[in-house]
Amino acid sequence: MNALRTIPTARWLYLAALLALVPAQAPAQAPAPPPAPPPDRAAETPAQAAYRAGVEHFKASRFEDAIREFNKAYRLDPNPVLVFNMARAFEETRQYTSAIEFYRRYLTMAPESTDRQAVEDSIRTLELLAAKNQTQAVALSVISQPDGATVFVDGREVGVTPMKLDVAPGKHFIALERAGFVRASEEVSIDAGQPLERRVVLVQAPTPQPAAERSGSSVWPWVAVGTGGALLAASAVTGWQAYRKADKLDQLDADPSLGDEALYDELRDSGQAYALATDALVVSGSLSLVTGMVLLLTRDDAPTEQ
Repeated sequence: MNALRTIPTARWLYLAALLALVPAQAPAQAPAPPPAPPPDRAAETPAQAAYRAGVEHFKASRFEDAIREFNKAYRLDPNPVLVFNMARAFEETRQYTSAIEFYRRYLTMAPESTDRQAVEDSIRTLELLAAKNQTQAVALSVISQPDGATVFVDGREVGVTPMKLDVAPGKHFIALERAGFVRASEEVSIDAGQPLERRVVLVQAPTPQPAAERSGSSVWPWVAVGTGGALLAASAVTGWQAYRKADKLDQLDADPSLGDEALYDELRDSGQAYALATDALVVSGSLSLVTGMVLLLTRDDAPTEQ
């Protein structure tokens, strides 16, 4: 399968024009050509904007970003074509198991599709590739402090730390969740024949102290406020770095002569790392700041109105 799919419903037709430059495998009964040019972006719904962004990422070979945007559009306005496009993006990133899953979901949602045979042929080919990848699987160990965190790999729950699993070589998105702690996530690159171990120290989410404890101490609210402020200040620094990386990526998209593919990958990877760090700092800082403010407003020695 070598084509994105347009969405021939009334509310999506204008966005299909964005796919005009993508090579397409024509179905048995091709839909009518979409109208062009598209309307002002200001009139887009959030689902339409996410779909357009996904198409742009796909055309620029930013397949992970395309998957994220297509998934966002699907959550807002479910459509089998979005499922097909996610399958295509997974196929391009060699995540064959995910591609098979989404192609099958597409056939379930669109059982009368005129390209059903072609999709089924692709599934059979991908099953062979997935089986071959399985023989080349690499051991990934995930350890957290404290233990007992739920592990997600590429959006799927796979177990609880400490744990070890086999994954195909390539890039994978890992997330850890544990009650009372801030969610941790990162993208890792796994090389063939090179086992990888990830150790993650989870950041505890601040919680308000019981009234009996806070009445005896007035310093902790200020500590929480100060910590929250420091974390938010740090998030501003990492956020600015993420913005700079994104801006440089946009410049490379506009003028490829400014750099090569290696520079593009480095900017993308470091930008994602800064963005993930920013998210964690914002969440931790906000929780700490809000907790401190709540404690200050509700402590026993707070001044009362006369």
